[in-house]
Amino acid sequence: MRLFQVRFWLAIAAGSIMHATAMIASHPALILSDEPTGELDSHTGREILALFRQIIALENTAVVVATHDPMVFEFTDKVFELSDGVLQQVSGVQVSGVK
Repeated sequence: MRLFQVRFWLAIAAGSIMHATAMIASHPALILSDEPTGELDSHTGREILALFRQIIALENTAVVVATHDPMVFEFTDKVFELSDGVLQQVSGVQVSGVK
């Protein structure tokens, strides 16, 4: 399995979506993204999260996002929380359920 860490906000901040596109051009099985909306306004953040959904649907790629931004929940199938070294699925969080 190929593993890539994608920081889309960095590519956008630098004015080059080409950089981010090049990272996914090799069709990775998994994309890890650390705070992809952290430095973005809410509109651009939503665009990036929608792009993740497209990548998932078109490329059969899994995306794992580490974030503090609850807006991300709107675009997820599952939410997990890491607390005191324990990772567990969070229930009662409204998630998109989009497949």
